[in-house]
Amino acid sequence: MLRACGDANGIACTGWVHMQACDLSGACDGASASTAQGDYQPVSGNTLAGRTIQLHMDNRGLAWGSISGGAAGDEIWLDRSWDEGNTWTNGGSSLGRVSVPSGNMGTITVMFSTRDVLALLYGGAVRACGRAVTGNDGACTAFARPSSNHPAAGANALMWAYQPDTAWWLSSWWNSAATITTLMDYMIKSGDRQYLWAVDRSFTVNKASFAAGVKSTDTIEGDFISRANDDALWWAVAWSTAYQLTSDSKYLNEATLISDRLNQYYDTSTCGGGMWWSREKTYKNAVTIGLWIKLNAKLHNQISGDTTYLNRGVTAWNWFKNSGLINSAGLVNDGLTNSCANNDDVVWTYNQGLAIGGSLEVYRATNDASALALAQRLGDAAISSSVLTKSGVLTESCETGSCDDNAKQFKGIFMRYMQDLADTTGNSTYKNYITTQANSIWNNDRNTLNTFGVHWTGADSSATPNVRDWRTQASALGALVAAA
Repeated sequence: MLRACGDANGIACTGWVHMQACDLSGACDGASASTAQGDYQPVSGNTLAGRTIQLHMDNRGLAWGSISGGAAGDEIWLDRSWDEGNTWTNGGSSLGRVSVPSGNMGTITVMFSTRDVLALLYGGAVRACGRAVTGNDGACTAFARPSSNHPAAGANALMWAYQPDTAWWLSSWWNSAATITTLMDYMIKSGDRQYLWAVDRSFTVNKASFAAGVKSTDTIEGDFISRANDDALWWAVAWSTAYQLTSDSKYLNEATLISDRLNQYYDTSTCGGGMWWSREKTYKNAVTIGLWIKLNAKLHNQISGDTTYLNRGVTAWNWFKNSGLINSAGLVNDGLTNSCANNDDVVWTYNQGLAIGGSLEVYRATNDASALALAQRLGDAAISSSVLTKSGVLTESCETGSCDDNAKQFKGIFMRYMQDLADTTGNSTYKNYITTQANSIWNNDRNTLNTFGVHWTGADSSATPNVRDWRTQASALGALVAAA
């Protein structure tokens, strides 16, 4: 919003004026609905004294309202909100307000954008409101976001929570790395490049150092390095993905730098190998070795003539498959005991997924059929086991109670690598499983703002609430992208 102010023996200002919002396509607020590219109704209409009030959107996310079955003098307008429908003062109230002309029973507004790419505003929500000429009552539809393309809708809602100034999603360091990776997965698969600026900004801003408590409970020393090796590796995997997306060598250089810096924590003196979770060297776990394998094998596949990263990835994978981290059911437990045995700790979906993804990357690097076979064994176990899949839907063990901010995001990471398994093998079982997850999310776990909860079945109760935040959004987006 803008206003003009002057100071001469006292300050005086004009009223606030809403800036015109424009979509990436170049269409801006005020465009005629006759130029709409498609017409669908994202939410049910509302009725008022025999009138029907309807919210319309086109395939670009431009919205307009209609009122029908009424009389001359009836009114229709849109409200737009940039904060999920909580307020609409800044987004615009009574946008495009228009009256039904004489001799008519209905009319429509002009169109308004649900995002403002110049202002970096995403996830705008709109509703259609109307008033009958008789009486003072009005009625509105629910607020809604564009929903014609499922992955695009999920990405748009996810970007609503991104903080352009600090270049992350508040307030989780490794989760932000995993989330920007999911956003890049979406761009790679869809061809949509509107969020490239967020990749560059996340890299540029977060490459710096930060005191403990700013971006993490740990000190971030620069180049995404901290005492937590797994955190740094999430960022390294993100930048190897950014190189895949953009071919910009700065991302590849950063990913190799992180691998080189962390290589000292691959330790054969304890348990015969494996990657320490942190500098304290107290725990060897599945997530850290899974990330290490995935990163280094992928770097080899991205660097012509490489042998360094190939050796790191293959050495780590050979250790992992014999480490005992994979239990007799083909599921990956969290880590090893001090005596180098499987600790029988929780089977998390992301550990299962990383083991699949790392094995597939090794297979691409070496053409070793045993790596592909292991990936298939792990994928089959995830599908068939009631530990990870309940009534056909991927489920985290913590969902019987409440999942912490880490676990909220695990399932989407698993889905990334299940997609890789489906694509690599062409096996319809894996593809069908992915489709089941995406359908359950969209049909059962979505609200009118296209936000998704932790329970992909949509189950919600006071004992196990279906919590929604940007972490659960990123997780579900991973499944939607996998199915696309």
